[in-house]
Amino acid sequence: MPVRKSVTISLSPELFAAAERMLASGRFGNMSEVMRTALRLLEERELGFLAHRDAAYVRDEA
Repeated sequence: MPVRKSVTISLSPELFAAAERMLASGRFGNMSEVMRTALRLLEERELGFLAHRDAAYVRDEA
């Protein structure tokens, strides 16, 4: 298993409240799980955006 690294982040009150709601839902065991899930979703979204952008570029070049 890869070595985990600790970081400190600052969140707006609104984002902190959203993260606390996720934690309170019982779906997540701790704030790190909430943040890891959020980052995985962001990464998926970014990859989807890049794929869409690249496909549009290929279409425009044809």
